[in-house]
Amino acid sequence: MSKNHYEMSAVASANLEIDYLRGQLIEAKKKLKDVLEARALLRSKGYFTDNLWTTDDVTENYECTQEEAQQVLEMALTNTATIEQIWYAIDDACDHLQFRKIKD
Repeated sequence: MSKNHYEMSAVASANLEIDYLRGQLIEAKKKLKDVLEARALLRSKGYFTDNLWTTDDVTENYECTQEEAQQVLEMALTNTATIEQIWYAIDDACDHLQFRKIKD
């Protein structure tokens, strides 16, 4: 293979890789836009969306499927200790901000 042919092959290969990465970037931007729009909708309905957990938070640290990771998140985020801690933290934040409690 001549040097010129090799250089052309390398350039073509690099261009293919660049095109592939551009496509991946476009898809990632679309997904991010979808997530941001979903968060905006939830926020407009009163939901706190700055701290959302995903199955990636589980699968990055444990060998399990996406379904199993959903089960892990459900168990972790709906257990009594977690819920009690969140209510305690809400009360603590309101005390710090000096909000008057409506009911006891």
